[in-house]
Amino acid sequence: MFKVFIVTAFFGTFAYIWLLVILAFISPDVVEVWEAAVTLAFFIILVVVAYCVDVQIWKGNKANLEDELEMADKGKPSENLDVNLKRYASQLSVQPDGTRIIGEL
Repeated sequence: MFKVFIVTAFFGTFAYIWLLVILAFISPDVVEVWEAAVTLAFFIILVVVAYCVDVQIWKGNKANLEDELEMADKGKPSENLDVNLKRYASQLSVQPDGTRIIGEL
């Protein structure tokens, strides 16, 4: 996350410098069409670069969605409690003598 912040901070600072150059030096107090187009292109470049930094597109190892979901489930056992209890109850059988057996024998 910190890398994306650095990219965004750089582009934000660059945007103010770009506006200063446009409005003070290139065409004072007037924004021309080509300047607006270049500014829009800079924004698109910002979005693409920030996305690439966020997903770390240059790395070859892609995250496996199933592994990420398993990791997310392990961190919150209280949310899975109802599901586990229902599964346990469906496998539980009570014998005539009062003993309980889990699953098939």
